[in-house]
Formats: sequence, C-alpha cells, structure tokens
Amino acid sequence: MSNKDKLISIIVPIYKVEKYLKKCIESILKQTYKNIEIILVDDGSPDNCGKICDDYKQMDKRIKVIHKNNGGLSEARNYGIREAKGDYLLFVDSDDFIAENICEILINNINKYSADMAICNFYYVFENKKAIKNEMSSKKDVQVLEKENIIREYFLNYSVDLNVAWNKLYKKDIFKGKNAILFPVGKLHEDTYIMYKIYYNLNRLVRINKPLYYYRQRNDSIISSFSIKNVEDIMGYIKDYYIFSKNVNKDLKQMIEAVALKEYVGTVNRIQESNLCDECMFILKNMRVIILENTNNIRKNPYIKFKHLKYYYLLKYKCLLKYKKIKNMFKG
Repeated sequence: MSNKDKLISIIVPIYKVEKYLKKCIESILKQTYKNIEIILVDDGSPDNCGKICDDYKQMDKRIKVIHKNNGGLSEARNYGIREAKGDYLLFVDSDDFIAENICEILINNINKYSADMAICNFYYVFENKKAIKNEMSSKKDVQVLEKENIIREYFLNYSVDLNVAWNKLYKKDIFKGKNAILFPVGKLHEDTYIMYKIYYNLNRLVRINKPLYYYRQRNDSIISSFSIKNVEDIMGYIKDYYIFSKNVNKDLKQMIEAVALKEYVGTVNRIQESNLCDECMFILKNMRVIILENTNNIRKNPYIKFKHLKYYYLLKYKCLLKYKKIKNMFKG
C-alpha cells in the first residue's frame, strides 16, 4: 500500500463548542482525501455537542464517537490516539476548521520527501470572521529539515506553527510506537510540553508555507485567559527545557537558554497585565533561581536578544523594578 492510500485518523477533542462544532465536522467530511476515519471525542461536554456527534455518526460510517467524563484536552486527545487505526494522525481542535485538501497535500508531501511529519501554515480567524495568515519563520514554499536541524529550527525560531499539535500530519508511531509520546494530562500549554520531544526524534520534516488550517480566536477560550495555572505550567515546561538541554550540544543549549529566558520575561509581563503578582510571587522567585542556575556565559550567547539580556541582569541583581507590584518578590 502506498502512502497515498493509507488511512488517516483525524482526532477531534470536543468540549463546550456547540456553536462551532458543525463547521469543524463539515470541513473534515469535505476532505478530498477520502481514506480517513474521524474520531470525535466528547469530553463530557455539558451542551449539545454529544448529540451533534451522534447525529453525524449516523450520516457517515467513517465517524467514530467516544463519550467520556471530562478530563481535559490532553486526555481527550490520548483517548483518540488509543482508538485510532490510521497510519497517520491529524489533530483538529473542535472550534477550528480545515481546508478541504489539507490531508491530501500533507500526505502527498510526506510521500514526496519521505518525511515523518508534514506541517502546513494556518490562518488566525477572528470573531468578526476576518482571517489573517500566520507568518512562518521560513519564507520558502516548502522547507525540508533533517535530524538535528529540526530541533534547531524549533528552538531557534520558536514559531507558533511549530509549537502547536494541530496543523500537522504525524506518522502514528510517534504516538503509538515503542517510544510513544502522549499529551500530558492536567496541563495547560500541553503542546509545548511535547513538541520538542517529537522533533528531537524525527528523521525528516517537511514544512509547507500554505495555510490549510483555520485557528479560531475566541474571547472565551482557554488560551485567551491567564491564571496561576498558566504560570505554573509555563514554569513547568521551562524546567523541562533545562533538563533536556543537559544532553545536547552547546549551540542548541544556548538556544534553549534564550527561549527559557524569553518565556520567563513574557510570563512576568502577562502576570503584571493580569494583576496576579501577589499570587504568583512564590512561583517566580523559585523560577528565578532555576534560570540563574541554568544560564551560563550569558554575554556570549548569540541567541539572547538585548531586551531579554537586560531582564536577565535585573533578575540576577534582584531589581526588577519596572514592575511596581513585583519589585519585592526577589528579596532575600
């Protein structure tokens, strides 16, 4: 069986998206690549999503429906992975939708370049229906990366299209093989916890600068809110980055240090904007220690931007005075 005939499992985790779900499912059913199975995982949604899923199951035999108690996005995706029979996996969030040829284009490029994964570009879709194309770090129509250059591209540019689980077609062995990687249950930013691990183990990746995925921007989404849980989980994957950096070459290690510092600074900014300074003080004090312990030869790191270098020295000398409510967090 050639790649172009192989089964693609499309996994859709679903929770409280009644307003958007039909458009999502319809976009999947319109795929020009027909050899697909559609796994709809109703994650205990309290609205009408479960019934919508069951209704569509009656319309198309390619649809499987899983009803489960609410366990979060990661658990829902993992349920879908376990049920998937496909040779390749595609994740679609249930408030998003996809171009009718996304499966065809991605699998054709996997076949053409003998790749383990294919990535496409995407549109940001706003409530007023305006769509804005994402700017990829690579301007090439097609970018092919191999082995160490894949993980290097990830940490060097740290772009959204590389950082999310959707907009990608994966070989099933990534999630179901001997060294399977699953989504971390109970975490926000779950994609960031695993994508670098996936890239590190790939042999070849093809990246297509053609937007085939529509990423909806909702005011009430998890991503648009910011809480202590966000801070805890961001600090969690920063710690994981540092652990990972101990086993890589110097150049990649410097990239990881630059990303970790950038993430920390960005998190401090979000905390200030969200008025969470008092609640997050203990977390940031601990993270400050971890960053200072794991960042070496800061001036010789070519990947750290000047504005982030400034914050590093503010951290080092306990004087992050720009933030009035945070200025005392580094005492002692």
